[in-house]
Amino acid sequence: MAFMMRAIAPKAVDQEAKIVRIDFKFCVSSAQFAAKTIRAIHECPGMKTLHLEGEGVDVVGAKAIGRALENQSSLENVIWRRIFNTIYDKERIEILTYMGKGIIRANAKLVKFKMVDTALGPIAVVGLQDLFESPCCLTLQELSLSNNCLGYIGAQLISGYIWNCFEKGLEVEKPMKLEILEYSNNQLGDKGVSFLSKLLEKLESLISIDLSKNRIGFDGMVDLSVAIYSNPLLVRLVLDDNRLSEFGVILLFRCLQSLQNLQTLSLRRCFLISEDVRLLAASLEKNCPNVRRIDLSFNDIEEGFDALIDVMEKKMFFEDLDISYNHVCPKVEGALRSRILRLKKIKSMNEKK
Repeated sequence: MAFMMRAIAPKAVDQEAKIVRIDFKFCVSSAQFAAKTIRAIHECPGMKTLHLEGEGVDVVGAKAIGRALENQSSLENVIWRRIFNTIYDKERIEILTYMGKGIIRANAKLVKFKMVDTALGPIAVVGLQDLFESPCCLTLQELSLSNNCLGYIGAQLISGYIWNCFEKGLEVEKPMKLEILEYSNNQLGDKGVSFLSKLLEKLESLISIDLSKNRIGFDGMVDLSVAIYSNPLLVRLVLDDNRLSEFGVILLFRCLQSLQNLQTLSLRRCFLISEDVRLLAASLEKNCPNVRRIDLSFNDIEEGFDALIDVMEKKMFFEDLDISYNHVCPKVEGALRSRILRLKKIKSMNEKK
């Protein structure tokens, strides 16, 4: 006899790791979601992480959750994914404001703020102003706002909020040391990237940037290249799904001379051509000694990979070079893949010695 198994909700509180995690799919209403969240917060003194997921937060619930957060001064990590139970910007602003004020009143020192897949939009961003400009964010190391449809207006506003916080840190000799920025799929365009780049140029502390799927073209790359050059600690740079343009690519590859710590470079679907691969090979010849992974898949490259593989052979920590879905003839591609596989095996054996 067939029957349906009902999903069992995971524990809301991990006392050992001090994590509270509530998923709306295990709730029947926003009221229940808020009640479960508040109860879990109260049951977890010294909470380090608050992870809310699912479209379960309304204005009333946010107000109550905010009050519950006021006693959680140890909070470091905020993870909110698809949290809104409303489509109205006014209500979304109130939700973010209430929960943000709870964190502020707790005088928490945030390390990670991750708000993704919420379709926040450029207007509701205003709800983050108080939190992002508060001393709570002076300690922020990771900011992830991917897939929020921010547009250039949202990028301008958030960059302004973070800049205001950064300046407050300078005044008390505690500058923000943001290390990880995840901003993918936000439709920033060149204008939005330019706003963001001006902030990144001042930070100088980033080790990871992801700006994939943001319609970055030449004008955006002009400002972004300056920001990249100003962050020599970069280890990971992801610019997938952007039409960087011929001159934008040149600007990007010139930045590599300042990125001696770079390990990962991802340029999937960036409309790169054969000449771009040759330029990359030439730039890597004397730069980025620690590079491990390069992704050039889904581009318009016909040739030039041999020169790049020659360069990668000299990189001590090489792990992978992805050339999939380009315009290389099958026979040549097979030979290139054999070279890459052989190189990976050699490097792997050398690491084990």
